[in-house]
Amino acid sequence: MKKPTLKPPKRYTLLMNNHPHERVSKCPQCRKLTHRRKFPLLIWIDDGAAGIISVVLGKTGPYCTPCELIVVHRHEVAMELNGTEALDGGELGERAIHIAGTVDTKLWKAGLHSTGLSPSALVEAVTEFKKRLDLHVEPGGWFRSEDRPHRTD
Repeated sequence: MKKPTLKPPKRYTLLMNNHPHERVSKCPQCRKLTHRRKFPLLIWIDDGAAGIISVVLGKTGPYCTPCELIVVHRHEVAMELNGTEALDGGELGERAIHIAGTVDTKLWKAGLHSTGLSPSALVEAVTEFKKRLDLHVEPGGWFRSEDRPHRTD
């Protein structure tokens, strides 16, 4: 009898930064400095009528080890994906992207040297995120009460 394969347990917290002019150097949860680390991320791109495009992208970015928090800057992902084979040389534009999880590093590296990963192997190698967070930015400075920017959550 074939032993069933178990999906990896959920791990990491994803913080998506949709603000192109904002950077994260400290963890928003524990306030410790982040460091750079590379993760192979499974990204789904909504291609409208054509369906969903799956891309595995090795992305280096801020990471907080105690919180297991990965910070992804959306505009950096968009710049790296623009003009690639996945988009047939086109632009990402305003298409919706969804980061599904991280891919097993050994499998990802093996896929770099071969023709690619089979969809079934890819699905089994994906570790989903425990939590997903969005970065909310409040501009600093002094404001008169009538000029204070309103927070939209």
